Amino acid sequence: MIKKYIIQSKYCLPTVLTLSFLFSTASFAQEPNPVEPALVKQFTAKVEPKQFLKQAKESLWQVYPEDDKCKQALVDYVARAKDGTGLAFAAIALIPFHDPATLSPMLTRASENAISPGTRFYILNAAPYVVSVGDAFYMGKGQLDNDTKETLTSLEKMAIESTKLGVGHYHATNLATIYKEALKPKNNDSEGLEMAIWHASAYLLGTLDLKDFDLLESTMDPRHWSVCSNVISALSFASNRDFFTELRHLKQEEGTGEHARKIAEKASENAKVWWRNFLKGHSDGNWQAAVLDGFSQAGFNLDTDLHSPKTQKELLRAIDAPNPILCYNAYRLLNHIYGTHFDLESAFFAGKYAGSFLDPSEDQAKNEARLKHYWKQRLEGTISPSDSLSRSK
Repeated sequence: MIKKYIIQSKYCLPTVLTLSFLFSTASFAQEPNPVEPALVKQFTAKVEPKQFLKQAKESLWQVYPEDDKCKQALVDYVARAKDGTGLAFAAIALIPFHDPATLSPMLTRASENAISPGTRFYILNAAPYVVSVGDAFYMGKGQLDNDTKETLTSLEKMAIESTKLGVGHYHATNLATIYKEALKPKNNDSEGLEMAIWHASAYLLGTLDLKDFDLLESTMDPRHWSVCSNVISALSFASNRDFFTELRHLKQEEGTGEHARKIAEKASENAKVWWRNFLKGHSDGNWQAAVLDGFSQAGFNLDTDLHSPKTQKELLRAIDAPNPILCYNAYRLLNHIYGTHFDLESAFFAGKYAGSFLDPSEDQAKNEARLKHYWKQRLEGTISPSDSLSRSK
């Protein structure tokens, strides 16, 4: 249902990756920094240059339980820190917060002549992840050449628009625009547009804004199933309802043909009917209302007090549910209730990314297991919120 891809279209960011550079020893300036946040200080004290990326990915698990105070400390550090491994890691550490407003200080630093190629490389690769674009990775080696400046320009435009519109609405707007262009007759770039709308629809997974029905209704056309399935999947996770139940139960030999087409059409129509009706009562697209009602429909009885022992017990039960949509929304609510920032995309939507520099595909199952272990321990009182996640493997 979720596609893997590498963007190579004029409608998206350029993406060619030099893997030899990615895992090479980067040239970082090693100077002490008086404003180093504790998480960054811990990372810089133990990092080995040849293991930078591996260690950065592991150290994100120390970021996930943190709240927005940590985000602000990281933003302040990125804006003022001296060049070095700390600055590179701080940019990566901002990914889990998925706040487009953090992109501006990141890109400002990346545009400075004094920034080393290694630091610039990691900042430019981290930036798209902030707005849930994990396959638009930087193609250069960190030199501030014309190609890098072109990438900076593209990312700066992304930063401005996503901050203004919100991440979900930004992706929905882009998809609607490209989709409309793709449907025009006699289009000279149909292949590029088809690839672009496929990618753009995948970015809605984990970001979809329930207010955007009018923008996205036309994309839920089963005749264009690669796009339609991504949009319906995004809606399923956003609404805490599974609109693919019948499709999942098709036998392999029934996966194509007239029977499958009718089920796909039914799935699309059911999704649109639910979405229209939801907005009649929730014109603001209140995701919490959708999620809580979805749990109720699935037999989970959460209190109105989301901090209550009963709610904790039900959410613990939900993270063991066989349907990943229920699991995802349990973790989503836990992030909301306790102010944490566990990056659910790495556990549930890893497949939408290509082989980008933090590609979580191989670790998807392990990430979800680690996430479950943490919350079970925390809600059962066997660890405190500040305990290290290094034991939660």
